[in-house]
Amino acid sequence: MTDALTKSYGVALFDSLQEKNVSLDLALTELAQIEKIITEEKINKFLIHPNIDNNEKINVIKSAFKDFNQTIVSFIFVLIENNRIDYFSGIIESFKELYNELKGIINVEVITREHLSRETFDKIIKLLEKNYQKKVEPVELIDEDIIGGIIVKVNGTIIDDSILNKLKAIKDTVLSSK
Repeated sequence: MTDALTKSYGVALFDSLQEKNVSLDLALTELAQIEKIITEEKINKFLIHPNIDNNEKINVIKSAFKDFNQTIVSFIFVLIENNRIDYFSGIIESFKELYNELKGIINVEVITREHLSRETFDKIIKLLEKNYQKKVEPVELIDEDIIGGIIVKVNGTIIDDSILNKLKAIKDTVLSSK
């Protein structure tokens, strides 16, 4: 339910901003700033507290974000009125997915035991961009449980070129040939 809910709200926000010809780049920047603020523990507790009147919450948001795009601010009002403000981060994630799809961007996690050299990292990114025909936004992650090699996660697909995976493949080959 939550995933479907955040996607629905994300689509609604995305469509609304596009209809009003709001720069999606600017919207994404503002949404990230707002998310950082409203997910701060004290502010979040205030916004989700059931005994605080929604009008009071809306007035705080109106004052805090008066210089932000009013379509986005009005969207926050809707979330408050529908007791959905606690889904804001998930909604923004759905919005980012739509934005990335529109802009031809894919998010990629590159997981290794140690940091890769800049040259090696750049080669991997260029190869991924060539294979997927999209701009790659990479995140480099370190996992000390990896013996060696690399694991790449792209849109739910895992490319596992780790040493452990290769050893498992060898083991499976040996066991299946008996």
